[in-house]
Amino acid sequence: MEASFKVRGKEFKVDFSMSGNEKYYFNGELLKKRWNFKFNDRFIFDNDEGKIEIVISLSPKSCQLKHT
Repeated sequence: MEASFKVRGKEFKVDFSMSGNEKYYFNGELLKKRWNFKFNDRFIFDNDEGKIEIVISLSPKSCQLKHT
């Protein structure tokens, strides 16, 4: 599954697999790659643009992301 949205005019993209593999990209740059088996999680990225907080909610049929 893949989800993307704009943060400060730049693309934030997340790639998920049902095996728990996650990849987080901001403006085309890989920020984080990890295995995570939680269906609901919260993750904060610090970068030159400031903090980006991602709230994740996964199910076998859908993926919901929001940022603050």
